[in-house]
Amino acid sequence: MSDIQNRSEILFLYDIENANPNGDPNDDNKPRIDEESGKNIVTDVRLKRTIRDYVLSKVVKGNDIFVQEKIYDEEGHIQDAKLRATDYLQKTDEELSTMSAEQQKQVIAEAVLNECIDIRLFGATIPLELKIKKDKKTDVKKSAITYTGPVQFKMGKSLHQVKIQFVKGTGAFASKQGSTQKTFREEYILPY
Repeated sequence: MSDIQNRSEILFLYDIENANPNGDPNDDNKPRIDEESGKNIVTDVRLKRTIRDYVLSKVVKGNDIFVQEKIYDEEGHIQDAKLRATDYLQKTDEELSTMSAEQQKQVIAEAVLNECIDIRLFGATIPLELKIKKDKKTDVKKSAITYTGPVQFKMGKSLHQVKIQFVKGTGAFASKQGSTQKTFREEYILPY
């Protein structure tokens, strides 16, 4: 890869209607609003998730997404970042038994960079727990891989002031077994 000689900026725009672009879990999942300007705020994490979800929907070889929800067992447990990293350590148990922690880390680092477009774009800090076999015993070595990507976001803001709308509706299921009425749902949205 060549060195970037000049810094540049991009303008990332997207449109939302009758939805919540980025709810605040500490405030009843209401859309985030800048109280001074009345504009909607969207976190950098949400902006990157929007791009990741779009790429995931396109399924293009070499454009895997590292940061995504992956279930790893029949009970529905979700991978943490350390377990997700091991998806890219595609070696047999025999091969792994001969590899040092640094060699395992290098295999993961190269695979993640080659296969995951979100890592190439945004970078990441990936925690690792590498298993090292020593004298019929397994030790765990903690480490991390850090990449800084060329695409960085600040918090996003809506172009105009917004007004939060509280919407109530009916759900699809009964509130309890034997009930004849459906549950109600409530949510906050931005009309546009």
